[in-house]
Amino acid sequence: MQEAGAGIVSLGGLYADPVAGMRRARARRPGVVSEVPEASA
Repeated sequence: MQEAGAGIVSLGGLYADPVAGMRRARARRPGVVSEVPEASA
């Protein structure tokens, strides 16, 4: 139950703040930074 709630919250956060979500994703996977152009952010 708590895990499902956390998943919903994280999805809501992505929609509410997509830039922060992208930054978080990049922090987890540094290799993606070079593949994704900053202009798209």
